[in-house]
Amino acid sequence: NGRSVLALVERSRTTHLSRIELTSGRVTPLTAGPRFDVEFAVAADGRVAVLGGDDAHPHRLQAVEKKGLRTIADHNEWVAQRQLAPVEPVSFPSVDGTIIDGFLVRPVGHEAGRRYPTILRIHGGPVYQYSHEFMADWQVYAAQGFAVVAANPRGSSGRGFGFARAIWADWGNKDADDVVAAVDHAVRIGVADPERLAIGGRSYGGILTNAVIARDKRFKAAVSGAGASNFLGLYGYDQYVKGRPLDYRGPTFDNWWRIPDQFSFARFEQLFPRDARTPPRFVFAATISTHVPFIRVPPYQPDWQRLLGEQPFDEVDVTREMARPVDWLDMMPVYVRLVDYTYRWIGGYLRQPRPRDTVYVLVGDHQPTANVSGEGVSWDVPVHVISSDPQLLQRFVAQGFVAGLEPPRTPLGGMHELTAMLLQAFGPVPPP
Repeated sequence: NGRSVLALVERSRTTHLSRIELTSGRVTPLTAGPRFDVEFAVAADGRVAVLGGDDAHPHRLQAVEKKGLRTIADHNEWVAQRQLAPVEPVSFPSVDGTIIDGFLVRPVGHEAGRRYPTILRIHGGPVYQYSHEFMADWQVYAAQGFAVVAANPRGSSGRGFGFARAIWADWGNKDADDVVAAVDHAVRIGVADPERLAIGGRSYGGILTNAVIARDKRFKAAVSGAGASNFLGLYGYDQYVKGRPLDYRGPTFDNWWRIPDQFSFARFEQLFPRDARTPPRFVFAATISTHVPFIRVPPYQPDWQRLLGEQPFDEVDVTREMARPVDWLDMMPVYVRLVDYTYRWIGGYLRQPRPRDTVYVLVGDHQPTANVSGEGVSWDVPVHVISSDPQLLQRFVAQGFVAGLEPPRTPLGGMHELTAMLLQAFGPVPPP
């Protein structure tokens, strides 16, 4: 209405849909209580719908009305028929006295005075937080007799800018103290068995997991997903090109990642042109399309310049693709089309003029989902090296690589050995 805006506003362990008055800055929550709102929509007549949930309910679509929230759609009503473990909000002091907020989940059917094997969960980000949202993995652990403790350490969102900035350029110190304090709290109140502790997280959560197990030997098991332990090995990544600066203006074929791979590479070449005078550079680029083989497939656009404009595709091609049903139970057909799309745009990309000394290394990182590949398939993935330098290619051949698109059936080694192969191929020429 020009007088206010709607936004998702974070507080400690909650996110509420709220109205913010533009003149006064006053914030009025439209939802309340221990919950986590993730999306909202506003109709032309002013009606508001919100997608959110809480500790005991996965996300539900609800109408925001004067009398409260009215459920429009709940696709997880079956959860009400399951026995869930209560999720307890907890707060405890860290090493320096800073109060840290988090959650504790006791095993289903727990007995007072009995200690349980306990898992410390660490969130990614670090600017994120565990909230009053349905955490399926916590419930699975609790159903199997584990306690779960989760902390929102310094660096997390929900408690202001200063709290989030407290670990700026200083990961693995205060934040490590804070998550370890969560375990100490669970031990102190008699829930966690100090001899049966585990830890795990993903992304930043994996990084912090690595930092914790390097200093605290109590943990008997650890899972570090998509983390890093050797930061010297990350040296050299000095610039990221993220989604928004790419300025994609075409239609969305997938709500998870809306930018087609072909466009990303076309925009990159426009943003960072190269010729024979361009200094050497190393570019790491992930292709996304075949990671989500339940989406609609973008059309291949032979005119790479047109991709950068307002209408990158013919409307008839977009309409036909949007009309295709999405079947999550049968991913094979769309996966095959996505592989075909990937081969076409990569082939078109490689056919473009480029400096002679350009080298491309294409690395497969994992297999598709099991209902595409089948159960029990090999974890081996292909690696392709493309270059116009015959001497360089010969160095790879000497290490077992073969010409053509189809790799040999016998693997050359583990993925951890690829680095040594690359260093040997690109290293100094050995003396005759």
